[in-house]
Amino acid sequence: MDNANTRTSNLEQKLAELEAENAKLRKINKVLIHRVETGSHQATTPYAAFEHSVSLAELVRERTEELNLALEEIKASHRALTIANAETALVSQRLGDAIESISDAFVLFDTSRHILQFNSRFSQIWSDVGFQIRPGISLAELDAMAHRSGLIARVYPATDSTAKVYLLSNGRWIQMSERPTAEGGLVVLYTDISDLMARESEQREFALAQQSEMMKLTIDSLSQGIVLVSRSNQPKLWNKQFLNLTGLTAEELDSDKPFNRLIRSSRALLEHKRQTRMMGQGVVESTYQTALGQVLEIKTHPLPDGSSVYTFTDITQRYAYEESLRQSEQWIRLITDNVPAMIAFVGPDRSFRFTNRG
Repeated sequence: MDNANTRTSNLEQKLAELEAENAKLRKINKVLIHRVETGSHQATTPYAAFEHSVSLAELVRERTEELNLALEEIKASHRALTIANAETALVSQRLGDAIESISDAFVLFDTSRHILQFNSRFSQIWSDVGFQIRPGISLAELDAMAHRSGLIARVYPATDSTAKVYLLSNGRWIQMSERPTAEGGLVVLYTDISDLMARESEQREFALAQQSEMMKLTIDSLSQGIVLVSRSNQPKLWNKQFLNLTGLTAEELDSDKPFNRLIRSSRALLEHKRQTRMMGQGVVESTYQTALGQVLEIKTHPLPDGSSVYTFTDITQRYAYEESLRQSEQWIRLITDNVPAMIAFVGPDRSFRFTNRG
């Protein structure tokens, strides 16, 4: 197309030169004929003037033919230029239609990173902040406007060297991908991945809910009572056995009351908290016997994040067995100490394991 324009320009310049020369020759021919007819030039014979006039006429004819040829070439060039312009317009229209049909937001930058072409989806991204996109805007201007207008709420690390993920202020998720063009320009695609992010979020929430449910079922199946208390002194997780052993209700634990206030109704927990404060950090263990004779072993396990896990174990049977053994030992001691004989029990290692007072 550039060659056709250059050729047309050269032909038009040549045509102008030929027209000027032809007009000059016509003027000279007219003057000579006038002199011959009026006889004003005495030094030139009529025949010589006629010959000169004929030669000028021949020269004018030749120049006229050249002028006509130049005009034909110009017409042909104009026709070729018209066809080339039509083809260029058609290609440009097809390119515009192709760009507009892209489902992603598309923008093309030149070598100096100024906008050459974009589609309507790219304009829609900026419509919320009232910024009108037009050709010629630089990439630096777009970046500055995005941060100044608050269009971008958060930028996430790229998964590779050519892609970035943005959370927009309207809650939409956009992934940006860029590719250089052959002549040094830049093509940038902005893909709306909001639906994908929503599905991933739903899947993560579903997985977390399943894990939470499995954890709840697991701790509910334990014979120990368990409660997780956060760093801010709020109960976060507990099982049914904890409610049974402490007398607290799920409604009380679900309230906004701190754990310290909730355990005021539990003498076992109050006593354990007092021992915890006395012993400081580390695992704290205490034993408490209820008014009904139930014996509870309470342990506090501090976690790295500042929260704590309380475990409640019903050791009533074990405590009763240990108490029975202790009473049996006391009775044996009482009897053997009052027997008028020396009684001793020697173990396999030939060491005394038991001796009476005698």
